[in-house]
Amino acid sequence: MQVKNKKSGEVETMRYGAAAAAVSAGTHKHVNVDADKAVADPSVQSQDSSGNGSADLSAMTKDELVAEAEKRGVEVKAGDTKAEIIKALEAQ
Repeated sequence: MQVKNKKSGEVETMRYGAAAAAVSAGTHKHVNVDADKAVADPSVQSQDSSGNGSADLSAMTKDELVAEAEKRGVEVKAGDTKAEIIKALEAQ
C-alpha cells in the first residue's frame, strides 16, 4: 500500500497493517500513485477491465467505493459490504 508521509511529503510503500496504522495515527495519508499521475498528466488514465476509465474496484477501500458510487450516481447503503458495493458499481 502506498502512503504519503505528511511531514516529509515522501510516498512510501508499506504493508497494509502498517500503512493503516500510520494513516490512523495521522502521520501519513493514503495515496493512489496512478491517480496522482493522472492528475499531473491528464493523458494517463487508469482503466478497469471494462475500459470505462475507472480504477480497479477491488483495490479500493470501502470509503473510496462509496465515493465512486456517489460520483456515478449508484445508490448504496451504509451497511453494504465492499462486495455488495462493487457488485452495484459493476451492474451499472
